[in-house]
Amino acid sequence: MPDPTRQANPCIGYLSVLEEPGAGLIGGYLIVSPRGRPLEFHCTAPIAPSRAHQLLYGASLRACLVAEEIGPSLLRAAAHRPAVVLTEDADLASIQSPDVALVRMDRLAEARGLLLGPASDALSALESHTDLAEPFERIVAAVREAQRITTDPEPADVRAA
Repeated sequence: MPDPTRQANPCIGYLSVLEEPGAGLIGGYLIVSPRGRPLEFHCTAPIAPSRAHQLLYGASLRACLVAEEIGPSLLRAAAHRPAVVLTEDADLASIQSPDVALVRMDRLAEARGLLLGPASDALSALESHTDLAEPFERIVAAVREAQRITTDPEPADVRAA
């Protein structure tokens, strides 16, 4: 059931999952205005499945983590409800959400004819300001920066002698 406290906005969401060696799967969710300006960003902590999980889930492990855990938790965390959410990930695109239209970038041309009103308008407005795929680059950079900050040791206290 849609959350009545979250209003649809003429904004666009970008949902992505990075597979970082040594860290695991990390989800990132960027919501931008029709001019491409960031309104909201969320990322998950890294998820590194155990060997037992890998054995039990087999080939379905990534799809399960991405579509049932990472993606939905990021969508729920957002204060804005975008008119459309774009993803480059097939597992994320499989999320069933009554609140938002999830569209894979490689299928955007076909989906465009099905998107109505605010979703179509928001995409057209954003497209006039930036490449529609560019915000995915920002997600990758922001997630990697967040990971760098959380994994780098605190700077040493430097005092004049």
